[in-house]
Amino acid sequence: MSGIRKKSLRDPDERAVYPFGHSNEVHLGELVVARTHNEPGWRWSEHVKPIVGTASCRFHHVGVVLSGRLRWQLDDGSEGEFGADDVFDIPPGHDAYGASVARAA
Repeated sequence: MSGIRKKSLRDPDERAVYPFGHSNEVHLGELVVARTHNEPGWRWSEHVKPIVGTASCRFHHVGVVLSGRLRWQLDDGSEGEFGADDVFDIPPGHDAYGASVARAA
C-alpha cells in the first residue's frame, strides 16, 4: 500500500470559516482537497480578500460544483459560470461568487 493516503473531510486538517461560508480542508502532501460551502451573497473579493489581503485569489483550483452556481471573473476581465456537476480548472488571479462547491486544489 505504499503511496496510498486516506483522509476524511469529516475530520479536516483545517476548517476555515468566513462570512457567508466555510471550508473543510485535508492536506495530502502538496495537494489540498476541500469541501467548500458558500451561501447566496458570498463573494471572494468581499468576504475572503480582506482576510488574505491579495487583490484576487492566488490559488489554482480544480474541482466540481456539487450544487448551485459558481461564477468567476479572471483578472483579465474574462468571466463565466459553472453549474452542478461541472468539473473546473481555474487559474490563479480570479474572483468568484455564488453557491456551494467542492474542490481539489
